Amino acid sequence: MKKITPQLSATIKAMDKAYSSGSPKFFDYFATDATIFRTDSAEPFASVAEFRRYFEPLLTKGKRTLRVLSRSVQMMDHKAIISQSLQITQEDVTFNIRQSVVWSREDSTWRVIHLHTAQFGVPHLPTTQTLSKIKVLNERIATVAAVVGVAQ
Repeated sequence: MKKITPQLSATIKAMDKAYSSGSPKFFDYFATDATIFRTDSAEPFASVAEFRRYFEPLLTKGKRTLRVLSRSVQMMDHKAIISQSLQITQEDVTFNIRQSVVWSREDSTWRVIHLHTAQFGVPHLPTTQTLSKIKVLNERIATVAAVVGVAQ
């Protein structure tokens, strides 16, 4: 089995950085005919453009922390298959995903030609923050109930 090339390694790191920072440059790493499966459907997006329309508002909403839990790479000529588990934290919510990513090199440029993402485990919200949010919600309910004259 061949080792990952320095160029592919740098490209993966750059894509991870674009994702973490919420940069639209993230979409530049996909081939125009890439197959991209969404986490909430067994059907892939019809096109990279459709994926971008769906995901760009979520991506650019804010920054996130990306931690690689595991990543294995299989190189085959001008293709690479990446199997990875990632931990993502955004707005104090942490969740884990598994991905299969197929990269292809054409004209010395690496692009994603296939992406399949699945969430595993339950998203984690820190307990103190959860309790704080419940308290704020209860206070809002009490305020509304007082305003409309409904006893709790």
